[in-house]
Amino acid sequence: MEIQKKITIAFSFLFLATTSVCQAKFYNTTAGRVEGKLNVHLVAHSHDDAGWLRTFLQYYYGSQIYKNNNDQEMGGVQYTLDTAFAALLTNPNRKFTYSDMAFFLKWWEEQSDASKKVVAQLVTNGQLDFVNGGYVQHDEAAAHYVAMIDQTTVGHQFLNRSFGFTPTIGWQIDPFGHSGTQASLMTGALGFDAIYFARTDYQDRQLRSNTKDLELLWRGAKSYGSSADVFTGNFPFGDYNPPAGFMWEWGFEGEFKNREPIIDCDDCGEYNVQDRLNQFMDECDKRFNVSQGNDITGANDIMLTMGTDFTYANAFVWYKNIDKLIHYANKEGRINVFYSTPAAYTAAKHSYNQSWALKTDDFFPYADNPYSYWTGYFTTRPTSKGYVRTCTSFLQAARQLDVLGKAARAARSAVNTAQLVLRGAAGNPVSAPANGSFVAWPQPAEDATSSTEKLERAVALLQHHDAITGTAKQDVADDYHRRLAAGMAEAEGAFKEELALLASGEDTHRALKTASKWDLTNLHTAADPAQQLDHAGGRLGMCPFLNASVCHPTVEMSRLGHSILLAIYNPLGWPRTEGVRVPLDTGFTSNWTVTDGDGKEVLSQLVPVSNATLDLQNLMLQADILKNLTAAASYELAFRADAPPLGYSTYTISPAEAVDLTTRNPIAGALSSTVRSWLNGTKQENNATEPQSTLQVANKLISVTLSPQTGKLLSLRRLSDNSVTQLDSEVMWYNSSDEKGPPPSNTNHEPSGAYIFRPNGAVAGTALVPVTIVEGPVLTEIRQEFYPWASLTTRIWSDTEHIESEWTAGPLPFQDQLGHEVVIRYESNVTNGDEFYTDSNGREMLKRKLNFRPSWKLDVQQPVAGNYYPVTAAIYIQEKAGRQLAVVTDRSQGGSSLKQGQVELMVHRRIFRDDRRGVAENLNETMCGCTNCNCPGLVARGTHYLTVQGSDTAASYRRTLQQRVNDPLVLTFGKAAAPTAGAAVGTTQGLLAAGAPVSFLADEAGLPKSVHLLTLKDNGDGRVLLRLAHLYQVDEDSGEAKVATVTLNKLFKDLTFDAAEEVTLAAGKPISKINRLQWKVGRSLSSDSSGVPAVNYARRTGLSCQNGCKDALNIELQPMEIRTFLLVPKPASSASSLN
Repeated sequence: MEIQKKITIAFSFLFLATTSVCQAKFYNTTAGRVEGKLNVHLVAHSHDDAGWLRTFLQYYYGSQIYKNNNDQEMGGVQYTLDTAFAALLTNPNRKFTYSDMAFFLKWWEEQSDASKKVVAQLVTNGQLDFVNGGYVQHDEAAAHYVAMIDQTTVGHQFLNRSFGFTPTIGWQIDPFGHSGTQASLMTGALGFDAIYFARTDYQDRQLRSNTKDLELLWRGAKSYGSSADVFTGNFPFGDYNPPAGFMWEWGFEGEFKNREPIIDCDDCGEYNVQDRLNQFMDECDKRFNVSQGNDITGANDIMLTMGTDFTYANAFVWYKNIDKLIHYANKEGRINVFYSTPAAYTAAKHSYNQSWALKTDDFFPYADNPYSYWTGYFTTRPTSKGYVRTCTSFLQAARQLDVLGKAARAARSAVNTAQLVLRGAAGNPVSAPANGSFVAWPQPAEDATSSTEKLERAVALLQHHDAITGTAKQDVADDYHRRLAAGMAEAEGAFKEELALLASGEDTHRALKTASKWDLTNLHTAADPAQQLDHAGGRLGMCPFLNASVCHPTVEMSRLGHSILLAIYNPLGWPRTEGVRVPLDTGFTSNWTVTDGDGKEVLSQLVPVSNATLDLQNLMLQADILKNLTAAASYELAFRADAPPLGYSTYTISPAEAVDLTTRNPIAGALSSTVRSWLNGTKQENNATEPQSTLQVANKLISVTLSPQTGKLLSLRRLSDNSVTQLDSEVMWYNSSDEKGPPPSNTNHEPSGAYIFRPNGAVAGTALVPVTIVEGPVLTEIRQEFYPWASLTTRIWSDTEHIESEWTAGPLPFQDQLGHEVVIRYESNVTNGDEFYTDSNGREMLKRKLNFRPSWKLDVQQPVAGNYYPVTAAIYIQEKAGRQLAVVTDRSQGGSSLKQGQVELMVHRRIFRDDRRGVAENLNETMCGCTNCNCPGLVARGTHYLTVQGSDTAASYRRTLQQRVNDPLVLTFGKAAAPTAGAAVGTTQGLLAAGAPVSFLADEAGLPKSVHLLTLKDNGDGRVLLRLAHLYQVDEDSGEAKVATVTLNKLFKDLTFDAAEEVTLAAGKPISKINRLQWKVGRSLSSDSSGVPAVNYARRTGLSCQNGCKDALNIELQPMEIRTFLLVPKPASSASSLN
């Protein structure tokens, strides 16, 4: 319903009020803050989850309210926004605070221009206030910083474009714990003055309540020092609800039953004003008693959150009662009550001019009682977490290629223009180009949408604190995944088309070996009409199930004996060499060869897939994920591939019966693998020999020793210094606590569930493990089967210092109805004591200590769950000035070091009880995306990357590896004809051969090792959004943890800039317009703060240039700093393009 209609309804309410039995009332709501009184800031708000018990759209439209039999989750956000804004129009003193931009954008798109103007005026008036401003209220444990930034950018740019508004307050009121990166990056670097939240550990909150430190300064990252200090408010009772008895939402039950309206009809017998005021005063006193006041003026300020989940569906009910509350409270005079906003409250606190206690650690893990640590959701729904990470990284690659493709086309057009001009100078007739000898950056068409917008919105939605966490109901999770799949399909189509155009040379300077295109459309011959290849992009194909050795293009082409063209895109700004495994069918031939872009053969190896993979393929067929097994391979071709920085390379995979046209000698082809197996120390092959005491496999840099008797690893040796580290990896599992029945009065019977991890005893393992070694010159795999439902494949490539540990878990057993919480435990002799380190959303590494919190004395009733922390990207243990054992993850997981030398990561969970935190559904995932159905349990597969390094190389190796895992190579496949005798060297018949690698960076050596190209995106307004990130923290690596310099106008080959503006992290406003409140630092609450380096970055004024940017745009990056720019591309010059 449009907001004009709501205005009519609002005035209808006013008319009815004046014609009622009671005398017409006027309520004075003009009050503002005054000195010398308790000032009560009433913040009207609605917290609207972008999916939880119902899907995003069901919450928006208010549909399916009773499907989950939960009468506390009404929800109809469209009505909230309709009526809240209409109510604001009837009283200019009323205010409304909103943070959930996914809903607001949906609502905004349905409004007329007239409605939009009315709402814009409410923003200008200060009545409609936006806090946080991200697309969703993201999680802070499982979300990666890249996705956190992206989803916030969606909201901030919309607010800036629509209203010229940028939020100044963080509002993370519902996430289940809070990270240092949230403070330093997603608050400080956004230009926010404060952040407010509800959920913190019950012990921590009680202690700070006693000392009146619920409001404090938070320094979330040592690398930023005091420059990112942020005022932080922790709501006193761990929730964001209104005071008890003052929740005026119709239809809510349970804890909100006591919601009597304020009745001021003197002669009607229901008058309750004084009773309601007394109750309100009591609630204010509770909050005042834990709040710091102003000792100078006597003023005190408290903030009451007047709203909760999905409230204000009929906002007039709320505002009418709040109007009365303000009027009568102020008339009585004991306190001063008024409509306010979090920004106004923050300004009031800042006016105290006092010192505030400083906290330098984070707020993980979160527990709401001694037996309930919310550490299970760090791992819950592992395949969903992996899918989100995959989509996030691909989104970055697709955006990059979109910009680089446009730049390449503009440069190519400039070359063509110059050639026309030169021909004209020679006397040939030519038409003058419309814009002289320059080709401008393409301007967006009106209402045009980007090919990545759907994926961008889906990835943003999935950062919500009930999405990436895995804590929504199953059908909601399914809806999330459908959105991701739709976004990926659209973005992949554009990506494949762009890469094919670029690599074919149609729009680049690349010298072509043939003008033909890669094409999958003619893959099948007339003799084989039944087989059809799914190739959505038309030219190149992609394979979402590569980790299950399922790839339609490669398996189909190899089955028919066609040559395969592999195009690899590298989204990182560094050159890289990595292992590639291509699924093949060996029915046509088992002898294949790989050649690079120069026609040189690349060493390759044919590897049989594991039994675990074959089982997974069959389960995918059973669950109807695969319609048949025609795309499932039983072999993979493994080789090491090179990719230039921010560029692509191509390889051809052909049947090796062909002749090498360069040497006229037979091609060697892929080498086969040697396979050896042991069961309980007994070799299983026909040529079995006496069991050995140890086995050793090695590459050029490391060797791994294992025991054939137990089937387990023993040690890892670095050949560079001959250092040996004892090392074992093992799949183990915890039995979940499964207390049945209603919640007991004693909380020590809490069960595990989607949120909570509570093991019922010690971890279980297995003593003897069947092991198979698949060995060859490119790749060696150690395959261990720990249970029928769990295995590990340890991969050692020929030239890496790390090992890959691919874990497969599932279907987890259900017949015994015991919850299984599966972990990978790495055991070593690294003497780390009781300390270990975990990352903060992929940024800084934070020191953790067993049974310890830096800010308070911890009482641990759950020694396992209470020592679990979020591991978004990496965890490590290290010796003092000695070895570091690090594990990099491909998705968010929970992890710890529960004993010296250990690293433990939880990889999968299946639980047959609900943990009573609102989902009301068991965590019982299946391959079919349903619960309690006749379908196999979910199989999860992922990879850990383990490295042992000395102190001098540990940080550098881990940081680089972490980035490579987070931004993997993008593989695409097309058909290529094999070389034949008589053809020109390096060409194919009718299809493009692999050509020389192409980098889009001006310096093909790549960016500095410490610098990451975080974002390169067409901003949709004729500008490019560019982010550069420093990857090292201040105390991490002596060689790299220092200032790095990048020259923006010498960064790319075909892209320079006419204008530049440095903006906030979320590109909401220029840096030059940010003026954050400065706060006085008081005593330290964190016991380890003395170890924090004294780093204080000067406030940047922001780079800015217009009309030509004649300088080179040199920028500096401090350790951990991220800088964001909006850049106007310079039209491609024909003169420069020919030079």
